[in-house]
Amino acid sequence: MNWKLLSVPILFIIMLSMTPVMGDSQGEDEGRDMTAPGERGGSDTQSPVLNGGVYSNYDTVFFPGSMAQAELTNAGVYSEIRRPWGEETVIKPSSFGYIDCPIPCYDKRTGGVQPVIKYLAFTYSTEPNLYIDLVEIWNNRDMTTLRTIDFNPDLSYSGAGYNVQIINLGDYYTYNRGLTLSLHVINTDPSSNRKVIIGGYATRFEW
Repeated sequence: MNWKLLSVPILFIIMLSMTPVMGDSQGEDEGRDMTAPGERGGSDTQSPVLNGGVYSNYDTVFFPGSMAQAELTNAGVYSEIRRPWGEETVIKPSSFGYIDCPIPCYDKRTGGVQPVIKYLAFTYSTEPNLYIDLVEIWNNRDMTTLRTIDFNPDLSYSGAGYNVQIINLGDYYTYNRGLTLSLHVINTDPSSNRKVIIGGYATRFEW
């Protein structure tokens, strides 16, 4: 089975059905009024409605893994190569690096409504002894970190194919100058280089 071709459809299915048990569980809004004030253009609603969501309109946007880029200034990054199925980063023994996943966005929708985000996702595949232990969410305009989320347990090798990780930011955030997921990757092998592949990533704009 070709896991490379399956990674994007799997991410699509997971993003459409995700619930707040994924990723960071801080700041859940259980019991919040699902009919809170806001623009309600069109008849389509989230199906299923995300638990705790207050917005009935959404765009789910996906990006190929080849848009990701390792921070080559990190001494622990041995090499990076972009392929049609994703971005491959090799980390040196007993070292670490960052992989940035940029997310373009738009400022406002018709009527002056500015979308917000709470959920993001990415697909990854790692070799043994290589872990993704945290992600930083950067607001590109302000050069500040919106959130830092530790994965517990760390994301690691699963034996085959891609894994999907959903990120719950715990609250809704507005932004209009782009956003970046910055993945912190660690190689605990003391003698061998190890590789991670970012197969794709996504976010959901809500309003």
